Amino acid sequence: DLLETIRRKEKVFDGTADVWTYDAHRSEIMCVIREKDEERMAGVFNFSGRDCEVSVYPGKNGTDMVTGETVETEKIIVRAHDFRWIRM
Repeated sequence: DLLETIRRKEKVFDGTADVWTYDAHRSEIMCVIREKDEERMAGVFNFSGRDCEVSVYPGKNGTDMVTGETVETEKIIVRAHDFRWIRM
């Protein structure tokens, strides 16, 4: 499974990674930051029935860890009931 492969490969999913929440200022969005060494990712989860745009660490670009798409971290689109893993 793709998600398991990503989790095995990426340092940020190591059990010793630092983990904290990031306030996205939207009740339907949960954002979790994971950091290990110099690597950081944001897990952005949408619990609503509509697409949402969220800003996480504005001014940076990231990469969607699942699709490989380049993402502007100030305009992350998360589809309804979906999630994004963004490497920053």
